[in-house]
Amino acid sequence: MKKTLLLVVVCLLFVPMAALGEPTDGPAETVSAFHQALTSGNKELALELLSPDLIIFEDSAKEASREEYASGHLGPDMKFSAQAKRKVIDQKVKVSGNTSWVMTRYSVKGKAGGKRIKLKSAETMVLEKTPDGWQIVHIHWSNRIL
Repeated sequence: MKKTLLLVVVCLLFVPMAALGEPTDGPAETVSAFHQALTSGNKELALELLSPDLIIFEDSAKEASREEYASGHLGPDMKFSAQAKRKVIDQKVKVSGNTSWVMTRYSVKGKAGGKRIKLKSAETMVLEKTPDGWQIVHIHWSNRIL
């Protein structure tokens, strides 16, 4: 009996958490992966994390799809992210079924237009759980220059 119990315990230690039904990539990790993709210039990963139905609001502007973002602001966002220092001030995550929202405030230091800037940035991302994991369906960014 002791050997059987020990064997079960040892097996459970080596079973990946995903196999036990524990998520390994949640909404906050998806948001983080998106920012890491921007910072590293990994356009393919950034786009993979975005839903085809993506809508972005940024300071009253709207991009109505993943393709519009890919052909518009994605390049400048990657360029800025590559040299900027972003620090999370606070983050809240809420999950309700297959929908989640991640609300994050950042302090950001970087260069834009050849000038050094400091920003306070607020970001809301709405995510949807798909068979392949969480995808970002909506982003709302707002920034305040300090």
